[in-house]
Amino acid sequence: MSTKIWEAYRLKKDYDLWEVTTDLRHRAERNIKRSLAKLYQALVEDAKKQPKDRVWFPHEQDLSNFSIMRAHDHVLKAYRANFGLRERDTFDFDVSITIRRTLRGKRYLLIPYPGSSGITGNALHFMRKHEALEDYHFQDQSDQPDNISSREWHERGRTWAPLLEDSRWRDIFLIEVLSVSNFWTVSPAYDMMLKSMNRKAK
Repeated sequence: MSTKIWEAYRLKKDYDLWEVTTDLRHRAERNIKRSLAKLYQALVEDAKKQPKDRVWFPHEQDLSNFSIMRAHDHVLKAYRANFGLRERDTFDFDVSITIRRTLRGKRYLLIPYPGSSGITGNALHFMRKHEALEDYHFQDQSDQPDNISSREWHERGRTWAPLLEDSRWRDIFLIEVLSVSNFWTVSPAYDMMLKSMNRKAK
């Protein structure tokens, strides 16, 4: 069986796993909130248009009271509808990071799972340049990249191989950045609603 770890990172020495993973989650959540805020605002603006001109709600008639909170509810319903489906769509928002420990050297390896949505899919891109992480991807069906020595590439293969065995693949810590169950804690809808109310009160 071939190994295809398309994107993975190793925690650099002298960095604390707890501090780094906490930072990763906070930064990812901020990225997601910005993306969802833009989506909510786009839904609200779309609802104001005539049905024939709408992108998101072409078949809805009365959207006169459409609000940020209704946008939140609409997105959450669509997100839930993705659960368990083989083919995901725009609302495939699951974002997580798995952490494994190597058998030799006791180093930590992280794999980002950003989901397939174009809305939240960029939430973890910052990991590529994070000061505490170094690239540690590996595929055994291709030659090593030009910037990686043959010795280091084969060392990665020896590191990943035992971790991919059926008895160990599920031995992970999971950082659940965004899921259906924690959507309320990450969604910016409540903060957006408060800001809108404060503007109207002035």
